[in-house]
Amino acid sequence: MESLLSETLVASARQVAVGGRRLKIVDGTVLCCPAAVGTDYRVHLCFDALEQSCGGVKVTDAKGAESFSYFTFARGDIVLGDRIYSKAKQIIKVQEQGAEVVVRSSLQQLRLYDEAGTLIAWKEALIKAAEAGQFTWEAFVKDEQGKLAKVYLHGHKLSPSEIEKARRRSKRSASKKGHKTRAATLLLCEWITVLTTIAPTERACRNDLSVISSALADGTVYQAFEKYFAVRQD
Repeated sequence: MESLLSETLVASARQVAVGGRRLKIVDGTVLCCPAAVGTDYRVHLCFDALEQSCGGVKVTDAKGAESFSYFTFARGDIVLGDRIYSKAKQIIKVQEQGAEVVVRSSLQQLRLYDEAGTLIAWKEALIKAAEAGQFTWEAFVKDEQGKLAKVYLHGHKLSPSEIEKARRRSKRSASKKGHKTRAATLLLCEWITVLTTIAPTERACRNDLSVISSALADGTVYQAFEKYFAVRQD
């Protein structure tokens, strides 16, 4: 199946780059055979946004977790993913290939450290940032082997109506699982957070990063691609 999908989807890329960068979108979906009970396969796709072609495909069984590690990236690539990819190990693996990462981030799932190696107290920091309505933190992520990567977390506070909508959605999800929504989760419902390895001072990428970050804040990675490409066309 993987060979068939690869032959069908993967076209030879001309490696079109804008500003010396290529935008690679990674996401996954499921495949279910007729009369299946649950998931049969998972399809992991890397999409070249500028080339508008498939840059790689991987088929796994139902246990195959979404991961950047299924694909190889090149120096100059910007790898875009949803919050499931916001893990230290994955971020570091991409950066070791010379590529950069932009992902939605959940502060409950990813530990951030300051330069001294102290765990960042993100709940207190978010409360302090509420009046300004936005923030940029310089931090570090660390994998199981102790490898570090410098990252930048950008936060934007949602409007009151957006916060209420996010909290209702979170409470419904918790209720279905028989859980109560935690105070920390309700606090995070006030914010959209985007994590990247691209330094804010890197002028060549600042405009692209701004578009990608705002697009991720509005929806899925595919919606982010649509917004990004529309801006690049203008």
